[in-house]
Parts: sequence; structure tokens; C-alpha cells
Amino acid sequence: MAYVLGFFAADGNVNTNRRYGQYWSIEIKDQDLLETIKKVIQSDHKIGIRLKGDPITHSKMYRLQIGNIEMCDDLRKLGMKENKTYSLSIPNVPQRYLSNFVRGYFDGDGHVWMGLMHKGRNTHTLAIQTVFTSCSLDFLEEIKKNLRCLK
Repeated sequence: MAYVLGFFAADGNVNTNRRYGQYWSIEIKDQDLLETIKKVIQSDHKIGIRLKGDPITHSKMYRLQIGNIEMCDDLRKLGMKENKTYSLSIPNVPQRYLSNFVRGYFDGDGHVWMGLMHKGRNTHTLAIQTVFTSCSLDFLEEIKKNLRCLK
């Protein structure tokens, strides 16, 4: 579940509609990963397909949306609120599950880059970088601090 929470922190959202219905959702391009998440949370909800972009070059997005006030409240208690983009923080995840949370977040908003650095110098440096992205500097600082503590 910590993996799913981390992935949700990257690519999920909690919403309240105009009639005060509450739901949470994850929308991504990887249907297989969303099917796996659906199994892990033991959901029987349907995965919907949405087309993004212009009609000719559109891409398929797959969305799992679950209307459940209790789950939404639990997610909010963990810091996964509406408009979390700039105010995201690491929830209170037990230390033994923290690596799973980070891995889930990385799968949603991370990537690995490999290439040459210092191309203008006589000696190039081959590098590999692991990158986490977020609009919340505090969240990234928390990730950095927690990664240093993992063994």
C-alpha cells in the first residue's frame, strides 16, 4: 500500500464535485500499472479511457476513479488533499515502508537519465542521474533526507 500511496502522491488527486460528492483518482498512460494498482487496493471499479490532445495525435489515458468518502478522508489525513501540487509532504509512513512509498512516487514523477556531462571540456564524464520531480521544494528536501537514512 505504501507504493500505491507514493504513486498517488505523484499522479493522483482527491476531488469534491459541485454536489459534494467525493472521489479520488489516478490517471496515467500505463494501463497495466493501473490494473496492478486496482488489484492491490482490491477494487472492482472500471478503468476508464480518456483521449488527450487533438483528435489526430491524441494519446490514451487510463483513469481509475473511486467515489468513497472514507478513503478520501483517509487520504486527506495523510496529506493527499486537493491542490497538493505545491504543498505535498511525505506522509507519516513507517520507516520499513518508506522505500516502497519513494519507489511509488518515483514511478509516477521520477526518471533516470544517462549521458555525457561536461561536453565542452577535453574530458567528458559519463553520468547516470536519478531524478525526482515536484513543485514542492519541501517535499523534495524530505525525500532527499529520507533517502540518506535508508540502508
